Amino acid sequence: MGFRVTHPIETINGKVYDEFYVRIENLIIRKQLGNFTVVVGRYDTEESARNLIGDYIEKDTYEPKGQLNVTFEISGSNEMKLHSLDYNYFITSSVTVTEQTSTVETLYEEVEYIDFDEDGNEIVKTKLEPYEVTHTGSIDVNYSKREIENYPGSLYELGYEKLKETYGKEYGNDNIKDVL
Repeated sequence: MGFRVTHPIETINGKVYDEFYVRIENLIIRKQLGNFTVVVGRYDTEESARNLIGDYIEKDTYEPKGQLNVTFEISGSNEMKLHSLDYNYFITSSVTVTEQTSTVETLYEEVEYIDFDEDGNEIVKTKLEPYEVTHTGSIDVNYSKREIENYPGSLYELGYEKLKETYGKEYGNDNIKDVL
């Protein structure tokens, strides 16, 4: 399962393709980050992709014929660009959590005490005594909640759709054609 991109490109070695084929080569789930990574292969044709990694493990050639360079120009842009082979997609939701807060403030109070002057007479003096006051409250904090383990469908199919969206933004949605 993959798709064709029907938009011309030119590779760094000067080869021009009117279209190319993209498919998922690997899917990596990172639960601790709440995301998954789709690793793609880009080929000149679907047949080249099938020849490299086909239906049967024993028949794989592992010869990279037809694989496209990671650096190529989208025709008309006049700019060679490094195109990623892996794309990260997050499965999280934004949640607001109320958290308790606590701050301690040091205040001073004037207090009287008894002292003696140099003649031994009792006198009343004052001094500042520190004391602490604790203030409590709450604040709302926004967090990204991991939802990857609760995703109800196939991460492979979700990755495929997200990948098509990503390529659609760069090459135009009309230039993305499913090859099932």
